[in-house]
Amino acid sequence: MAAEGWPTEVGSGEPRVTVDPAEGALIERSRKGDLEAFDRLILAHQDRIYHAAYRITGNAEDAHDAAQETFVKAFRAAALPRPPRHRRAARSAGHGV
Repeated sequence: MAAEGWPTEVGSGEPRVTVDPAEGALIERSRKGDLEAFDRLILAHQDRIYHAAYRITGNAEDAHDAAQETFVKAFRAAALPRPPRHRRAARSAGHGV
């Protein structure tokens, strides 16, 4: 059923997810620290995420907050570059490194 390599299945366990190869490339670039690729993923999905959050919350402000938190969690979950562990520990301890 896959035409021209689309859809591509990814994931090692259930549930299986199908991803457009172009989007898969954006995901991989994001994991390698490409912020432009991450921005493109946000732009591609922000309306869908917001509307899903609105259906759940029934409130525009809460939906906006929930959508934003979704993307913050996605950003943190991606393997984007982070300061070395000792610098993060010093920063969180208030040493301002």
